[in-house]
Amino acid sequence: TLYIAEQYGKDKIRCNAILCGVVLTDSLKRLLGDETVSYLAAQHKLGKPSVPEDIAEMVHFLVSDSTDTITGQIFRL
Repeated sequence: TLYIAEQYGKDKIRCNAILCGVVLTDSLKRLLGDETVSYLAAQHKLGKPSVPEDIAEMVHFLVSDSTDTITGQIFRL
């Protein structure tokens, strides 16, 4: 991420990464069951795992004009 940001920044190409832990999708909920999902939530720093909408919001933020100076960063969700 940092390498690409440094190499291509002069061409106005930005590179950032989103690192996701457990993403709680409907399929994962069905697969794991309520007890395991509750356990995973308890292990998360904020008390809940990420959902797909969290990732979509981060992507939306990163592609916005508001972040045209953000590059070479790793965002952990």
